[in-house]
Amino acid sequence: MTKSNRKQKKLALSLRGGGARCAAYLGALRAFEENDIKIDMITGASGGAITGGSYAAGKSIDEIIEHFKNIKYSKYIGLDSLKNISIASEDKSIEYAKELVGDMRIESTKIKFWPQVTRILTGDVEYLATGSLAESAVASSAAPGFMKPVTIKNKKYIDGDISGGFGAEFLRNNGADIVIGLAVGEFKFFENYDTTLDKLLLPFNIMLYRIKNLDLKLNPVDFLIDGMGLEYGFFDFKKAQEIAEHGYEMTMEKIPEIKALLF
Repeated sequence: MTKSNRKQKKLALSLRGGGARCAAYLGALRAFEENDIKIDMITGASGGAITGGSYAAGKSIDEIIEHFKNIKYSKYIGLDSLKNISIASEDKSIEYAKELVGDMRIESTKIKFWPQVTRILTGDVEYLATGSLAESAVASSAAPGFMKPVTIKNKKYIDGDISGGFGAEFLRNNGADIVIGLAVGEFKFFENYDTTLDKLLLPFNIMLYRIKNLDLKLNPVDFLIDGMGLEYGFFDFKKAQEIAEHGYEMTMEKIPEIKALLF
């Protein structure tokens, strides 16, 4: 039997957070599409939840890129953000997410998808399997100081990257043969400490970076593409097309190694 005729192993992707830099994952997804690599399941946190969830819902790569490019800070400011002294409004964020994925539910996505969140009461990572896709993606992105915790079924959740890493063990327990992790990199956090926003994000980014690397040691993925957005900023949404192209080029270089794992 030739290699091209062999059945592909079940592939899971884990997409980490990183704001606008997560557009790089869209380039990776395009590379997978062009090489007929089937994605069986996805988990993601923060920007990875928004990117991965939208793709799992059936939105095209170009649609998601356009959504990224049109993100404006004014869309996220609402009465609840001012009341809770946070940057983004939960209500406005969910409303804006619905502009892309509508009323899609997690359990109805075309590709199996789990948004990764952190439950405040326990501090544990959870993988949501049911409910509103837009609401859960926003909950996965609710970084402390950026947005107040999001309440889903009487449980309060914040950013999923805080409590967990790539979730390789979870994905394998749900049937994945191969787990590929995608991450945007360490954000060069020691080089940028000038603005108020830099000062707010720096401790958070350092914490996420340490958690990600600890998780990789404890529960390693089968293949990692890291540093996909090192040259870009957290809020460079207008550069989404450029960032996606960068992610595409990085992934295309890795395709032979990825295929060797899958077939």
